[in-house]
Formats: sequence, C-alpha cells, structure tokens
Amino acid sequence: MDRRPLALAAACAALAAAVYVVIANVAFAQRVDVRVLEDAMAHQTYDRATLATDFVSFFDPASFALLLAFLVGGAMLAGRTRAGIAVGAAVLGAEITAQVLKPLLAVERPSPADHYLPAASWPSGHTTAAVSLLFGLLILLPPRLRPPVAVLGGGFAAIVLGSLVLLGSHYPSDVLGGILVSAAWCAAALAVSGTDRAPTRARTSRRLRRATG
Repeated sequence: MDRRPLALAAACAALAAAVYVVIANVAFAQRVDVRVLEDAMAHQTYDRATLATDFVSFFDPASFALLLAFLVGGAMLAGRTRAGIAVGAAVLGAEITAQVLKPLLAVERPSPADHYLPAASWPSGHTTAAVSLLFGLLILLPPRLRPPVAVLGGGFAAIVLGSLVLLGSHYPSDVLGGILVSAAWCAAALAVSGTDRAPTRARTSRRLRRATG
C-alpha cells in the first residue's frame, strides 16, 4: 500500500480542523468570510440565482445517490471492483461526515445584512458531494483520461461551489471545509484502491506470460 495518499488524507483532515477552529474563534476570519459572502451575493440576479439553483440541485440527496451508484456500478462493470468499493465508501463516508459534523460543530457567526445562515452549516454538504464524486471519478479513470476530466469536472465543480456562495447558502469557509473533507476521504480511498498507477505494457506482458506458462 502506498502510504503517501494516507499522509495526504491526514494532512487534509488536520487542515480542515484548523479551518474550523479559526473560523469559529477568530473574529477577523469571520469578518473576511462574511465580506466575501456579501460581495458574491451582491452579484445575484434572478436569472443567475435560478441557474445557480439548477447547478446546485445536481448534488441534492437523490441525484447524489444516483451519481454515486453509476460511479460504483461503472467501476464494477469495468472489472475494478476493489477500486469501486473503495471510492464508493469514501464518497459516502465524506458525505456522512459532513452531515454529522454540521450539528456537532454548529456555531453562530456573523451574517450578511437581512440574510441569516444557520449555525449548523460547516462543512457544506453540497460541496462535499460534488467534490468527492469528482475525486472518486478521477481515481477510477485510466491515467490518460484524468487530465481532461479534471479540467472539465473541476470547472463544473467550481461553478457549483461558486453557486452556493452566490445564493448565500454557505459561507466560503463552509465550502473550503467540504473540499478538505472530500480530499481526506478520497485520498484514503486512493491508498487502498490500487489505481493510483496504471500497469505498464511491460508489466502487463510479463503477467500474461506467467499466466500462460
């Protein structure tokens, strides 16, 4: 097992904890959080809000469950059962973690004028769903497909994350927390999935020769 992804998972978890401690206790960080949120909401129009809501709805519970089922099922059909199970457990684990942490870590923070955000909003569940699904997909894809999918998928995820802030659904720190929770779980999945490196043609040929005697 490659321990580097496990080290990355631990680092992401530690960074997520640090973000929460700062945002829950440091007044300056809270003011910056609110200011960024206010600046984003100032650009909200009816059409933009409608489009943003549509983007965010891709990762509502029902659609999230369907996307996860396709991800895991596709991996199994492609003969990557171990990787599919690892990724499925990580994506689901990340989302459960986000939902459990919200009430446990609920803290009152300053809100923009005339707009109240609930205390239980860190980390963002929609962010966790979107980012963990993207990371999971990248783990399962062949290495040659990862760069273009990372660009396209990352762009779509960025739109979803920006939409959450534009709509005033989450503080920017909530979004950052969701990214780090997702990264921690998916890095752990990478460590056990065995798909971080694709087999080279030489290794594949040697295995075939051994199998055929």
